[in-house]
Amino acid sequence: MILKFNTGREYTKNGQRIAAALQDNGDIIFVDVDRQIDGVISAGALTCADVLELGYFTQRAIMESYDKNQYDGAVDRSMLQQLRDAAASI
Repeated sequence: MILKFNTGREYTKNGQRIAAALQDNGDIIFVDVDRQIDGVISAGALTCADVLELGYFTQRAIMESYDKNQYDGAVDRSMLQQLRDAAASI
């Protein structure tokens, strides 16, 4: 499941385009294509279903974690290009 959005922040002429993917283990991988930042927001003990039910796979929740630097920079590299392409298509 991929979520893509533009925050409207003016980091580039295209704004700030982000794509995020919810993983089977509940973690969220994201890419900020304009600032060239990627990361993983850990679900901890939550399941994928928990993350969805609690509303953590939303633009608001993802940006809250991102803005507070509550993510790990070690990303599953196999997902990155797909997310970059998704974010760039906004």
